[in-house]
Amino acid sequence: MRSFGADKMKNGLKCAVGFAVSIVIAYFALRDFGSFNPAQLLSSHINWWLAAASGCAFVASTWLRGLAYSDGIDRKMTRFTGWRITAVGNASNMLLPLKMGEGVRLALFPRGYSVLERGKLVMIPAAIDLAYILAEGTAAAMFAGYGSPGVVRILSTASLSFTVLLTGSVLVLLLLPRTSEATRRYLGADSLKMAFWVFVSWFAVLVSIWLGLLACGLGAGISVRYAAAAFAGMNLVLLIPASPGGIGLYEYSIIFALRGLGLALPAAKTAALLLHVTEYAFLLPLALAVWIVGLPAKRRSISARGMQSKTAAARAVNRR
Repeated sequence: MRSFGADKMKNGLKCAVGFAVSIVIAYFALRDFGSFNPAQLLSSHINWWLAAASGCAFVASTWLRGLAYSDGIDRKMTRFTGWRITAVGNASNMLLPLKMGEGVRLALFPRGYSVLERGKLVMIPAAIDLAYILAEGTAAAMFAGYGSPGVVRILSTASLSFTVLLTGSVLVLLLLPRTSEATRRYLGADSLKMAFWVFVSWFAVLVSIWLGLLACGLGAGISVRYAAAAFAGMNLVLLIPASPGGIGLYEYSIIFALRGLGLALPAAKTAALLLHVTEYAFLLPLALAVWIVGLPAKRRSISARGMQSKTAAARAVNRR
């Protein structure tokens, strides 16, 4: 009972801190950029076909990220299960503060996976995620010719620091007798395939941003530069897991990035709102549908594993 009460208090504290940070972020965003009203998109000149393409590209990034499991680090997992874990987990983080959706992601693994195995399958790709968003964010900021050298410096320092930390951690795990064998198991060809699919998924996010900027009426050529800057700004948001879906902070970072390249404030606000609204509009309903569709499949998987266990037990008895 005490443990349950402590966990409940801990989760409540996380929610309170997350929402408090969200309020602070919203205050600064409103102070610097004025109100953010999604209804203003209806009065803007938006190409909704391109906006829909942006949303589809964002959803496709979750499918590609799911392949890091099924076609990468965990070959026994189906592609649908990998997609379900990714899509529903990401959607949960869009609704819960402080990345609390990661707990939902852990619960989505099939029942046959141990807690330790689930943790490994979440943490290892997440580490690759962080390495990529830092490296790609730094490259994107440099490509965009970002006006604020401080942003490039922050991303470069964070990227180098994390690379050193990740490399050092892997070396330590390889040297320790208790973890050496398990670490080698996760450093094979499948891990390289996992890293490839993680990279492709983040590239799809960049394409999604580019299409969203095109939908706002920006030129195809200049939108590439703007998309790179917005991608770099968005990566800074991912380092601060505070509000649900980065609400407020996401818009602030996109506007800050686009304004740094000289885009007018009204156009930057429209782009930031469209990009975020599109992500929510496309991913949340799809994640709900994927979660519902996956329920029977999960039960069938559990039943199949149960039958296999009973068959194996029966064979063992016959051998005796």
